[in-house]
Amino acid sequence: MQLNDFSYARFNMSVSEFKIFLAMLATLDSVNQTEFTEQEVTTRELAEILQHEKNINNESYLYDIMQKLAEKTYFSDNGESAIAVPFFKYIKKQDDKAFLKFKFNDTLKPFFLELRRDFVKFNYTEIKDLRSFYSIRLYIMLLTELRQNRQCLIIDYKTLCDTLGLPRHRAERKDFGVFNQKILTNFRKDMLLNAFNVELLDVSTEKVGKRVERLIFTFDYRAINKRLEGQNKRLMARYRNIADKARFLIGESFYMGKEYKPRDVWKILDTSHNENGVFILVENWRKYRVNVPCRDWNAIKHIEHLVKKYKLTLYARLTLKDIEAMSFEKLELYQKAKNLKSLLK
Repeated sequence: MQLNDFSYARFNMSVSEFKIFLAMLATLDSVNQTEFTEQEVTTRELAEILQHEKNINNESYLYDIMQKLAEKTYFSDNGESAIAVPFFKYIKKQDDKAFLKFKFNDTLKPFFLELRRDFVKFNYTEIKDLRSFYSIRLYIMLLTELRQNRQCLIIDYKTLCDTLGLPRHRAERKDFGVFNQKILTNFRKDMLLNAFNVELLDVSTEKVGKRVERLIFTFDYRAINKRLEGQNKRLMARYRNIADKARFLIGESFYMGKEYKPRDVWKILDTSHNENGVFILVENWRKYRVNVPCRDWNAIKHIEHLVKKYKLTLYARLTLKDIEAMSFEKLELYQKAKNLKSLLK
């Protein structure tokens, strides 16, 4: 939860820093808390937040983010006076402790504590998959307006650049193309690809001559249930397609073990699918049946590989006495393996 005004606060962070900052905000009781106290987040939580970062397990990487966060400031300029305020009073971590301890700067209390009205609330999961600081901030702006029953955000282009912490010279350019390509285009894609509660309908511009003066964001509540229903239909169609293709494995056998023992051999009986994925029904020599989950095509190909490997091993290890003791079903499988080996030669 944060005061609406903070949605338009002027600051800039990397996407990793901003996600950690929001996770730190989530530790506050924004309604009942009156003073900032020392809070903590675990390094395990941070690893989940930064799962797309390759260096998250590197201790120096975490210290680097801590240092950069400690240097970040909130900037305010009302025309008559300007102020830059650090976000944190301190951030600390001990080498033998699996968490960060921190305390916010008391100057920021009006933005985050004792919030009764004029605030925006959102779930962290709504933005966890976004990889752009600008997309996250723009989304929060739209959500702030939507919570106030507004479906249009009109903002001065230069003000928006300042709010996002972009270099001032970019806002003064006559060429709008860089901003559109690097920020707005990515924002449109993010709004389409993620299951937000906000649907971005249009982004238009107002110009004075060739210079862009204002941006107009038009948005609405997304019919989230319809979107999820469409996603489920596409997923079920994909699973059905995989299950149909996997039917060529029915009747084959494979082993699931390090040694070639009868109890480790399973026969494939059938394939099925539901909302949880594709399943292959297998049976062992004791007639015990189990569904093997296969959520993608690679899993099917892996089982196909095990089938081929079992056939070759079966053919290589059987003696004449073994063959005579076979049932008709296993004899047929053995013959298939023999033909397969001759083809491989």
